[in-house]
Amino acid sequence: GEPVEIPGEQFRASDGGEYFVPSSTSEAVLGPTPSGSCGSLQGRKMVLLPDGRVLVAGRLGPMESSFVWSGPDLSSCQQVIGDIASIPSALTLLHDGRALASGGVDTFGSTTGLLSVFNPVGNAWSPFQEAGEPRKDHEAVLLEDGRVLLIGGWDQDGQLRLTTEIVSPDGTLAPGGTLMVGRAGHRAIRLRDGRVLVVGGRYGTVTLQQAEIFDPAEGPTYWGATGATLTARVSPTLSLLP
Repeated sequence: GEPVEIPGEQFRASDGGEYFVPSSTSEAVLGPTPSGSCGSLQGRKMVLLPDGRVLVAGRLGPMESSFVWSGPDLSSCQQVIGDIASIPSALTLLHDGRALASGGVDTFGSTTGLLSVFNPVGNAWSPFQEAGEPRKDHEAVLLEDGRVLLIGGWDQDGQLRLTTEIVSPDGTLAPGGTLMVGRAGHRAIRLRDGRVLVVGGRYGTVTLQQAEIFDPAEGPTYWGATGATLTARVSPTLSLLP
């Protein structure tokens, strides 16, 4: 699972259910996640909220569920009010402090395009009226203008989705253009100049080396090739260098 970085260099791994605190000594500190429902979600996605809490969404038994970790050592949790609508494949922090849950699967395991937004002020979910294209195992990247770009993934028929969508903070949707290569299990990152780089993933049984880039300066739906990685990768880690 994907870890979340906490201020003070504290990390909590999503699937391993542990947090990690670097130490000046040779030993680091490890600890379990909170007990009960807070430690039993499957398929977790996590995001750090502006107030220091961690929002977690996933599956609890057969149902969608979410909660927030809080406290100095993230030792307490609170169930979130409202229906998250799906077990999301992506959880994205918006500029205004809310978090967008996109796509994934519903309670019955069907791929969905439902969108929900978490408001940390009321500690509650609310659904967007407009649903996007059904997709799972996609990427979601916050653009400079505050909208969210949904990229690739699998559709409801198990086919790779070439199309992308852009979600506005008010819930309206717009087309985001067409990928050059359909992919799932890829990673995407917004560069400092506002472009979005997409790397890796799978095309059927093929692990991809081809990278591509979304450039809103070239047009609202512009995608172009940008070379290839030296090694084909699934779910690579992307980091901006200083």
